[in-house]
This record gives sequence, structure tokens and C-alpha cells, in this order.
Amino acid sequence: VVSIKKNRGIYIFNTKCGFKEENLKVDKVNNDDMDYVHMIVNEVVNIRPRKEKVNNSVDNIKLISPDYSRHLEVIRVANRGIVIKDNLVLLCYEEDDDQYIIPGGGLEDNETNIEGCIREVKEETGVIVNVKKEYLVIDEFFLNMEHINHYFICEVKEETNKLNLTDLEIKHNLKSMWIDINEAIKIFGKYNEYKDNISKYGLYRREYLALCKYLENKD
Repeated sequence: VVSIKKNRGIYIFNTKCGFKEENLKVDKVNNDDMDYVHMIVNEVVNIRPRKEKVNNSVDNIKLISPDYSRHLEVIRVANRGIVIKDNLVLLCYEEDDDQYIIPGGGLEDNETNIEGCIREVKEETGVIVNVKKEYLVIDEFFLNMEHINHYFICEVKEETNKLNLTDLEIKHNLKSMWIDINEAIKIFGKYNEYKDNISKYGLYRREYLALCKYLENKD
């Protein structure tokens, strides 16, 4: 018997856990049963929060990493904001790892995807945004994890310059910056150069596709 446990947007399948408020037993969890697992989690554990009036149609992309074990144990849900100003896109930059990322992160308890996106963008960049629409979901499979990324097109409401970073983000010297969107696409488009670093390869491939899809949906 496998149970699903929620912790800050992360859902862990554990073989030794009973029924509790946020736990649900299912018969098995493997790659062939994911549609069933998603149905159960959506309805009972609320992995994708209540429906929000954002957009009628959302593109979906599935990415399977070369290191995916085909044995799923963890699902993580994240919400990311595409924030554009004068053809510049707002990105985070991890100085220690020399890598860029679109701002966003996991859900807090009882947050909707929109609320999670707004909070994460503000915490990581100091920019308060309005969400215009969700345009993309990228489903990543790597190691023993599925990483579900919801992407939202946002507009700037206010720039506060006040960040609220986690200890890990501080450790990696996370900064935010505005970069020409075409330059950002070039940066992420070099993902094939990082095949010896599977984490950065997967991250850059995902963000490259997200920005390309944004250009298709921006109007």
C-alpha cells in the first residue's frame, strides 16, 4: 500500500502511512498508473487547487529526463510567472551556480496556483504582479519525481525591491534581473551544452520551451 503525503507543494508516496487528513492510500504507483494517481490526487489531496478563471485553454508539454527511473515516488507542483516589461523578462539568477530560472516555486498550504505564483514572484524578485492568464503546464519526469510546472503570463503592478528569500536561496546568492527576452531565449536555448549537468540541462530546456510558448501566446 502506498500513501500520498503533502508538504509545501511536494507530494511524497510513502509505503508506511495510514489514512490521515492529507494522506490517501492507493493500490500502486508506477508509470503506467499516473492518470489514475492524478485523478485521485486532484480530487482528494487537491494537488491542483480549485479551478480559477484565468484561461480557457492551456498548452501541455511532457518532458522525460534521461535519468528518470520509471518509478515515481514524489510529485512536486510549482507555479511560475512570465513577467514582461518593455520586451524585458524578469528572471532570477543563482550566482553560486551561474544559472538563470523563471521566478516561481511550490505552493503554501491552501493556496491556489494563482496565489502561489503571485507570492513566489514577490518573494524572489520584490515585484508585485497581476496574473493575466495561465498558458502552459510543463510536466517533467526525472529520477523518481514528477515536477508539474504551471506558467502564468503576468503584468507588473508594483516594484518594491523587497525580497523574502529562503535560506537556500540566500545560500545560492539568488538575485533578480530584467533581461531582453530574446537574450533570455538564447541563454536557455543552450541547454544541450549542459548534458553533463542533467539538472541544469533539464532546467534550461524547460525554461526555453516556456519562453518560446509565451511568444506564441502573448497576444
